[in-house]
Amino acid sequence: MLSPLSQLSRFDQSGTLLTKTHSGQEWLCTSFTSGFLSKKRHRRMQVALKMDVDCLVFEIKAGMEVAHLGTFSAFGYVQASKSQKKFLTFTDNLQFAFIVESSRRVYLYRQPATPKAATADQYLYDIASTEEILGICQLSHQHMAVLTDTQVFLLTLPE
Repeated sequence: MLSPLSQLSRFDQSGTLLTKTHSGQEWLCTSFTSGFLSKKRHRRMQVALKMDVDCLVFEIKAGMEVAHLGTFSAFGYVQASKSQKKFLTFTDNLQFAFIVESSRRVYLYRQPATPKAATADQYLYDIASTEEILGICQLSHQHMAVLTDTQVFLLTLPE
């Protein structure tokens, strides 16, 4: 089970503590490791922390500086209700968040079109396989891959 994140520490190669920061928030997930989709040469480290019912996304910068990038409203509440969840993640452009169950289902939550919108779109992908889902990967800003033991399912994200 997930536990509150009490501190985030950074060490050098010799094991010397360089910086430490405290959060007190529940760690949910990181973004897809898809820096190759960006024109930037380095990948931003993005983490999602639960704050009340929401999911707040932060970028961890050099020197352990933390910057708030965005919020998935009510996603903290929604993910807590999914008893079969295996993976939580979100796209690096903060457009979509995913809850992947251990088999069959991928839940997709889209950011609202405007920050003041009262609702957001939700989608359910049923991959039509009873095999265990082993992983999910962002291929582009419009496509995802879901891996099982014997198959790869390609998902097209809504525009």
